[in-house]
Amino acid sequence: MKKILFVFVLFSVFVGLMATSEIALTWDSSVVTIDGKKWVVYTATKDDTVLAASTAAYTSKLPFTLPLDTESYLWVNPEAATLDDSSTAIYMYGGYSASFEVTVSGQTATVTDGCILNGGTAIETDVKASCAIIEFDPNREIALTANLAYKLPKIPYVAFTVIPTTSFSAISGDVIFFKVFIPPKK
Repeated sequence: MKKILFVFVLFSVFVGLMATSEIALTWDSSVVTIDGKKWVVYTATKDDTVLAASTAAYTSKLPFTLPLDTESYLWVNPEAATLDDSSTAIYMYGGYSASFEVTVSGQTATVTDGCILNGGTAIETDVKASCAIIEFDPNREIALTANLAYKLPKIPYVAFTVIPTTSFSAISGDVIFFKVFIPPKK
């Protein structure tokens, strides 16, 4: 009986640890033709099922520098999956060295060689079953939050976090959290 109880306790601890899981996302790249021009597209996808117990998702740094001479576009939740029943915030981080990194434990982000951008305010405060398209414009004077447009900071590296109010809703199949569209040179 003691062995069964001990195994049950270990299993309960394991399930408890799994209940606060975070989703680490990496970037894949492709080239897409839009209106006869080739765009570079980076995608951060969660393969397979998102567990309802997952408390946050975060990306590795983008493997390139966002263009500082033209607009670029970030699509958040382009599959329009129901990420959360409440609100789900998107935060942007910037880094200044090759060691830049963002990690998340629970719903707390830790940044190495960088900082949170946009004055610590979410670049999108609630993306659930809809998608958001955020424009980064290096020529913009100020952020225009009504249309989700931001002046692009001149930083070499960026990463993002997706943090729901409590935890994600369970989602079956692959979930695309981010797509970054880099337009062709003018």
